[in-house]
Amino acid sequence: MIKILSGELKAANIKTPDIIRPTKAIVKQALFNIIRNHIDNFNNKIFLDVFSGSGNIGIEAVSNGFLCVFVEKFKSVYEILKYNLEKYKIQFQTYQFSALKKLNDVEAIDKNIVIYGDALKTIKLLNSKFDVIFIDPPYNSNLAEKILSNDNLKNIIHNKTLIIIETSKQNFNANVPDYLKLLSQKKYGEAYLYIFQK
Repeated sequence: MIKILSGELKAANIKTPDIIRPTKAIVKQALFNIIRNHIDNFNNKIFLDVFSGSGNIGIEAVSNGFLCVFVEKFKSVYEILKYNLEKYKIQFQTYQFSALKKLNDVEAIDKNIVIYGDALKTIKLLNSKFDVIFIDPPYNSNLAEKILSNDNLKNIIHNKTLIIIETSKQNFNANVPDYLKLLSQKKYGEAYLYIFQK
């Protein structure tokens, strides 16, 4: 079991399926310390958790006051994500594959959202600004690079948005658009966190 480390849901257990690699506690703690260094108050700030898995990171964000948009495309994992949210009475609205185009009509996030759909397609359709975008794809994939090179990414960030990528890649610089600068790079065991901002 994974535990929530801080906030209203501190010590809550998060059910995690065997088929995913959850972010380790040391990395999660470091991630939120990095965010705290840039954002004073999380209340009603908007967090985009791409490749959400069981909700380990997104629920940590909600526990600390963020509104979160979760994105997960695998049915079995999506069901566990919903189970975890419902277990802790976190209210959310859902969008599924057939209704993803409706995301383009959402200009301001005022509730938690769970998207059952493909991350790359979702990024193309989003029409809201986010304060934090966390991208944690399978380690051996190039999906983070594809998201960074998505033409719509620049439309869903503002000047202070943090884009944080968790990866096993020591050198992560492919397809980083010119409008983003690397603020820092941190290593925690086999995991690297890359923090970008405009």
